[in-house]
Amino acid sequence: MSSYHTGENGRRRSIEDTVYRDETTGTYHVWVDANGSADPAVTSIITAVSVATGRDPLELETLSKTIDPDALERLLDHWHRPNGKRSRAIITFEYEGCRITITGDGSVEVDPIRSPLE
Repeated sequence: MSSYHTGENGRRRSIEDTVYRDETTGTYHVWVDANGSADPAVTSIITAVSVATGRDPLELETLSKTIDPDALERLLDHWHRPNGKRSRAIITFEYEGCRITITGDGSVEVDPIRSPLE
């Protein structure tokens, strides 16, 4: 896949460079930052799902058919506390054949849902 993402600094980078794959669990990981210093959570989720499924981000179903992106961003903003501590909350949902888990520390785990025979 040769998709690219342009960050806030205007630099183009391969979307695969922003996603970490845990070889032990087969899950993919990105991090989101409620302070706005990183890409929006929605962008990070779409990027990770794109890498996990091997599909171009533009081929994925609109995330808003699964979850309200604005509500998700507001929830993550709420989880970020001014004293620097993060919430211990977790949200999980399914999108494009993957289980997405976001934790209050900003970790996003994308787990491709496998059939029992895999």
